[in-house]
Amino acid sequence: MYYYGMNLRRIFSYYIELGYQPILLAPKSKSPILRDWNKKYDPKPYFTLLKNRVQYNMGFLLGKIVDIEGDTPEANEFLNKIFYDYIHPSFRSYKSTHHIFKCRDNYNLKRFASKGIEIRNRQHQSVVPPSQHEQMAESYAWTSPPVEYTEIPVFDEILESKIKRFCGLSNSIIKPNHQKVWCANCRNQKFINGNRFNQELSLFKSMGLPWTCHKCREVDLRPLIRTATF
Repeated sequence: MYYYGMNLRRIFSYYIELGYQPILLAPKSKSPILRDWNKKYDPKPYFTLLKNRVQYNMGFLLGKIVDIEGDTPEANEFLNKIFYDYIHPSFRSYKSTHHIFKCRDNYNLKRFASKGIEIRNRQHQSVVPPSQHEQMAESYAWTSPPVEYTEIPVFDEILESKIKRFCGLSNSIIKPNHQKVWCANCRNQKFINGNRFNQELSLFKSMGLPWTCHKCREVDLRPLIRTATF
């Protein structure tokens, strides 16, 4: 059971018990009822409003969780594929699937949209079941029921990198298993594959030299790095 047979007050309380931060929206709308809905979260005013027995829509305040939405068939298919092995809450709106993930530390994104994919985070909210669509008679519905907040997987750098690559962003080639180092000459930050990273630093240390990128090196050290044993 996760909302069937419940009234709105019980659903609202249930979401809070699971660790979410539900808010109330105008009926059949995406508009929050309270003016400061994305400031400091306080559920008390919402419980007062729920005494009115109005059929409010409901949303989740984002920031602790992030909503990743596929707004086209291609984007939906892609997200369903990369999220297949992650057990996470998801729900359907009128034409999109929304995927809920736990937000990782220091992830300061507010909103990103490209190639039919939208990521919403801080200072945003997402309309959630059992809300009704503002133009259609259909209601939002969970395709994967909400689970306890601590069990939701984190939206990590690997998933973000895959999404950026799908959207054609140039920095998507930087993989999370690459490590960063600064060139002693040009001072630019470089990302190096984890295994080669340790080999290169060990080689430069054995020669008593600071690490430099391949553009700043006077000689090509790659053959030496490939054959070196440390």
